[in-house]
Amino acid sequence: MQKWSLMSLSNYNAPALIVIVADKSAPGWFIVDIGIVTQTIALAAQEYGLGTRIMGDAATYPDEVRRIANIPESKQIIIGIVIGYPDWDDPLNSLQTGREPVEELVTWRGTAEEGGER
Repeated sequence: MQKWSLMSLSNYNAPALIVIVADKSAPGWFIVDIGIVTQTIALAAQEYGLGTRIMGDAATYPDEVRRIANIPESKQIIIGIVIGYPDWDDPLNSLQTGREPVEELVTWRGTAEEGGER
């Protein structure tokens, strides 16, 4: 986990970083659209054999990102996406962490094929 954290500071050595921004005057619901765009970029990259990592660090260090990418003050930095060809042999790509089972987190209600509650 420590190596994973350190690698995030170097954008996992990816050759490119996509920075998603929004106008500071945009209404609050724009964040849903940005989530959709971010996921679409990650899925489209995978179709071309590219790997991505969605990075909140772009928003955590906005002054540095603004300076490097020449982003005006009128724009709010929302999220970054590092993109490149993954090194599948790197141990970080097999890192697994414990997760709660989905059944512990979600209550399904509604109609199932059999009818009734799931």
